[in-house]
Amino acid sequence: LPGNPGRQTAIRVRSVSMYHPDPVPAAGAGPDFSAWEGSWRWVGQPARDIESLGQGQTGQSIFARLGCEPYFRDWSLLGEELMQPPSTNPVADLLHITGTEIVPDSLYEVQIVDQAAVDECGDLAECLLSDPITIGTARWGDVLPGGTGSQPNALDITSLVQKFKSLPGAPREVQARVRDNDVVDQASGIIREVNAIDIVLVIDAWQGDPYPYQYPSGPAICACEANIRTDSDNDGDIDADDELVEDVSPGAIIYVNDDDDNFNGIPDLDEAPVQDENDLMEVRLPQDCFPRNPTQQWWSIS
Repeated sequence: LPGNPGRQTAIRVRSVSMYHPDPVPAAGAGPDFSAWEGSWRWVGQPARDIESLGQGQTGQSIFARLGCEPYFRDWSLLGEELMQPPSTNPVADLLHITGTEIVPDSLYEVQIVDQAAVDECGDLAECLLSDPITIGTARWGDVLPGGTGSQPNALDITSLVQKFKSLPGAPREVQARVRDNDVVDQASGIIREVNAIDIVLVIDAWQGDPYPYQYPSGPAICACEANIRTDSDNDGDIDADDELVEDVSPGAIIYVNDDDDNFNGIPDLDEAPVQDENDLMEVRLPQDCFPRNPTQQWWSIS
């Protein structure tokens, strides 16, 4: 994504194609995530992970988990604000996105939304996003992407053994950690270290086993607040100007619909629908986040 220095932006990740391995593993295709395709999540607050690189050396990575709420910040300053010591090297701004929503053999669209655009349009769900960038994940068990031939292979297994032993040249934890389909420990908030389970899982993948985890492993519902929008300034349309005065008296003026637009002798408020009705006021009920499962969502109005 462009750095957008000086701009407060949030990053949205949309699942396009989830776990469609080609070729299909020898032991079968594995779980079906097609019902979740088209859903999206927001990149959360980034954090720094420290790990051993062997021979007394340590390394740092910047990661963020997916969640329900957008997190606005200047993403071009990750290295300067999170690395220790601060770094202005563009490589230090590399962001690793993780979460139960990220699965192997998949395609995702990544977009940004500018805080200024949200302030102008007044509704996060309706704001224009940037053109999407499509990013694919590696094949299940392939911790060293870019190799030739059948994947994963013996090099992936060897690299995990090297990481388990904290040997120089081993892959980073964000790359090598494969178990539990979520690399971040919920209690500590840091990336879990590679252990023997990761090695066994990659051996299983090498032998033809499919991805073993279901989706999602965490809560399936994001609680969202609805932003009721109407013509609060009574100028005939619904736009950003209404957000500025929605809490100011008199607010939207809604008249009692007691006329008779269809001339049948019954007040319009006592029947529905009414032909030629012209006295209704538009009310929009947008949501600021979206369900993980795009086929299910609920509204609770009280």
